[in-house]
Amino acid sequence: MSDYFPTQHYTVAVGTLSTTVQALIGATTNVGICKQIYLQADPGNAGTIMLGGINTTVATTNWGIILPIPSTTVGPAAPLPFEASSGLISPGAIALRAANTTDKVHIFLIK
Repeated sequence: MSDYFPTQHYTVAVGTLSTTVQALIGATTNVGICKQIYLQADPGNAGTIMLGGINTTVATTNWGIILPIPSTTVGPAAPLPFEASSGLISPGAIALRAANTTDKVHIFLIK
């Protein structure tokens, strides 16, 4: 049986320190490169999730994109897709930081 899984998903607590998607899903879970990565804020989050590159630390004053707090009246927020122009992107290329230690992100990977 092959250990290749074309799609994978994870739900993880992001934490208040800047870390990569790869580190969040587990250092031993080396998924390699992906065709697409989708990130979605958990409907129960109390704060925002900040995203950035790995060129600098993601902080409350230094980030690239914000995943907002999902509206409880609408349902889960739409996922944010990532796809590199070459068609390949690494989970180690995206860094995240949450406003609260309990805020979660749903991660969907397409290999």
